[in-house]
Amino acid sequence: MADCKITEPTVKEVEIPVPWGLVKGKWWGPEDRQPFLAVHGWQDNCGSFDALASLLAPEISLLCIDLPGHGLSSRMPAGLTESSQPSYEYAEMVQIAMDAHNGSLTKQSCETMMKRGMLRSPQNAREFTFTRDPRLKVAGLAMFSKDQVYAYADKISCEYLNIRARPGIKFELPEVYGELMDKIKSTAKRFEYHELPGTHHLHMNEGSREQVAAVVRRFIRENKANGVKNVVEENGIEQ
Repeated sequence: MADCKITEPTVKEVEIPVPWGLVKGKWWGPEDRQPFLAVHGWQDNCGSFDALASLLAPEISLLCIDLPGHGLSSRMPAGLTESSQPSYEYAEMVQIAMDAHNGSLTKQSCETMMKRGMLRSPQNAREFTFTRDPRLKVAGLAMFSKDQVYAYADKISCEYLNIRARPGIKFELPEVYGELMDKIKSTAKRFEYHELPGTHHLHMNEGSREQVAAVVRRFIRENKANGVKNVVEENGIEQ
């Protein structure tokens, strides 16, 4: 397997104006083409893609955003009660985040994501507070129903790549997940499914993120519907 990381992809911070403030993020790679949009999970931030983005080919354009109320993006407008947040020293802050992910993140991966996940407390320079909106804990209780998930799946018609971690993290019923994949397979222009060993955050952790990057690179290279394929091949980048 050849080393695909020929040059380090360029990256810059971006700000997107929205009615309630700014959606912030990081743009990896060239800006002269339509980027792939990378969206993180609940209460994470776009720093969760730092390691993966650095392993992709430099010709791949990847826009990673902090969702509203996450990372450095503006919080949603007032409307829910918000109390003051507690603050902690750095080591304790990192440990709290690691405990919350229940072993899914290594310390290194956690510290990478927490670069956007905490800020120094204005009351105590030795301590930090979480940047995420505490109201997210309430918003996250409203999960999609099975019918809603199936309705979304029926609308997927693009090229679709699913990388699932084993053992990962389990929220769903096994039979429902299988039915969901069958639905997407029947409507997607192209369907590809992979299971890789690792935790829920396998795209961040050393040892598994390299495997994820290899699958993503190959999928993009083989996808004739996007403009990346020829650029990658012409530069002699292999899996």
